[in-house]
Order: sequence, then structure tokens, then C-alpha cells
Amino acid sequence: RNYAMGGMSSGPLLSLCNEAVYGLDADVISWDYGMTDGKAFWKKSLYESRAGVHRNRPLIVNVGTGDGNIRRLHTEEELESAGLPCMHYESDMFSMKEGIPDMTTFGNRQEMDAVPPFLRYFRCGTELEKGDPDCRTYKYSDAPEGCNPPGQVSWHPGWKAHALQG
Repeated sequence: RNYAMGGMSSGPLLSLCNEAVYGLDADVISWDYGMTDGKAFWKKSLYESRAGVHRNRPLIVNVGTGDGNIRRLHTEEELESAGLPCMHYESDMFSMKEGIPDMTTFGNRQEMDAVPPFLRYFRCGTELEKGDPDCRTYKYSDAPEGCNPPGQVSWHPGWKAHALQG
């Protein structure tokens, strides 16, 4: 069972109520609140500390560090030294950009349609999820069933970026 909490800070509510929110049988709890927690590093520490006393002792996965701030990485070192299962996953799709097919290099729609759906219209020139031909148009449309939730705004990644991140 997967749960996600969008647009919320990791603390204090989600931190202190993690068993009520995520359940008593959680095997993995992830932190991906860089955008909403900002420089309030105590929230990440609280979130991870509370996950560490969860009765199921789940693996704590840190997804990115938001702005790459080293202070966020220190909380992982503290957790590991306390014996808590913890790992860090940094998803930087922009470093993978050169490996994504550039739709501006294809001669016609038939060639474009031959690109796998998760990569089709993802990169147009030097940009991901924007630009012509049609990368911005297909940022939120043409998604597989269940991958088109409400609340889509221009600054949020589209479904292909989420699929790439995992």
C-alpha cells in the first residue's frame, strides 16, 4: 500500500502521527519534503526520528535533499550511527537529460510515435517537459491510467518526471 502527502510539511503533524497516517505495518517511509520544509532542518530530523521509533522499524528513504544542502545529509549520518535503517536516493533527471531522446531531432510524427511512451515528448531541445514540438502539451496529458491526478501546475513535474524518479 502506498501513501503520499502532497504540499504538506514533514513536521510536526506527519512526524508525530506517522503510524496513524501511514499505518502500523509500514516497511518503508520516505522523506521528500525539501520544497515544503525549506531550511527548517529540525522537521527532517523529527520526521526521521519518529520513523525510527515506528513499531515496524521501517527503512527510511530520503528522496533528494531539496536544495542539496549538506545539513540535510547529516541527519542521515546521525540515524545510521544510531542503528536505524536509512538510505539516500538522489534523483537528478537533469543530469540524465542527454540520454533522453530529443524530440526536435525527429523528422516526422511517425518517428516521434516510435519513441517509448515514457520518453516521448519528455525532452525538446535543451528543456525537459517544455518546448516544441509538444513537450509542454504532453507534460500532463497522454498519461497512463491513474497517472493524471488533479492539482497540476506548471512548476510541478509531469508524470514522466515522476516515472523516471521512481
